Amino acid sequence: MPIYRPTVAEISRSALCANLAAVRHHARGADVLAVVKADAYGHGVEIVSRIFQSRVRGFGVATVEEGINLRRLGVKKPVLILGTLWPFSSFAVAARAGLTPTISSISGLKGLEETARLTGKFLPFYLKIDTGMGRIGIRYDMASALLEAAASSRRTVCSGIYSHFASADFDPVYTRLQYERFSSIKHAAARFPRLARADFSMSNSAGIFFSPRAGFDLVRPGIALYGLQPSAVATRKLDVAPALAWKSRIVFLKKIPRGSSVSYAQRFIARRESLIATVPVGYADGYRVGLSCVAPALVRGRVVRVAGRVTMDMTMFDVTAIPGVCVGDEVVLIGRQDDRRITAERLAALLGTINYEITCGISARVPRVEVA
Repeated sequence: MPIYRPTVAEISRSALCANLAAVRHHARGADVLAVVKADAYGHGVEIVSRIFQSRVRGFGVATVEEGINLRRLGVKKPVLILGTLWPFSSFAVAARAGLTPTISSISGLKGLEETARLTGKFLPFYLKIDTGMGRIGIRYDMASALLEAAASSRRTVCSGIYSHFASADFDPVYTRLQYERFSSIKHAAARFPRLARADFSMSNSAGIFFSPRAGFDLVRPGIALYGLQPSAVATRKLDVAPALAWKSRIVFLKKIPRGSSVSYAQRFIARRESLIATVPVGYADGYRVGLSCVAPALVRGRVVRVAGRVTMDMTMFDVTAIPGVCVGDEVVLIGRQDDRRITAERLAALLGTINYEITCGISARVPRVEVA
């Protein structure tokens, strides 16, 4: 579809590939399953999956719907559904699309076995072990019965066994404990020939970079692939580069006298004669109301700030101090312009949230455009 509004998210192919290379370097030979849930963390799953298709072992998604969408986009690689499937009738949908479900319980395994019987297919799955994340997965100290059931199933095959680090970016003691718990699971699984051949996977982005010895057979990078930091409290920064730049352009300029207000609720009052630029981006695009009056952007290589409240479709910026500013000038909301940069982390700090929420929150009406 043609783009008529000058508000886009540019996705850098070179940054994505460089980030994947950094992941591989730290993964020390482990295969890569690229996590592309939530529209590739807001970066556009169509672009990201196309770039990574020939470069990774497979993809990770959160839901059956996301997996089906990957198949519609032509993805042939294995696709792991990282969330729990419920109701069990969704196993049949996943099977038809060639998706690999996560199993966390005896009842879930029985549901998959019944689906295999009804469809006449031999279905793969991954076992999820909870070593301390507390989200999904059977607890590590209660997993023996599930391991035995998985090993004895004749209609399904356990392709992988995985867990998830909770604090690998800042708590090495807890991370070590989780690693030891998962290592004990791997040792227990070795008693069963059918499980010993499964891929073992522990590391998310933080685990890959901060605990490389925990890579096992397969790593599951998410946020690192997109060049974002796993948390604001990480012990050090990952050597990755942001792949997303969010840009728009000035579509209207207006001089206002001292004392005039801008936008709803009169939160911005001009302290001098001011030049106000209107930019076609708003909270319906994911540029949140909490950024009102505080968020920086870049125009002509200089920092400007939101003037007044962010509205649904438009946001105003005070560009009084920018010489020569005119309609059509580029406005960088996230990304680099000249020698300055606005990061997703910076906007997240202003909102009291995390960078994941910033990029995931960029709405679908902002086109994702692949650039070099």
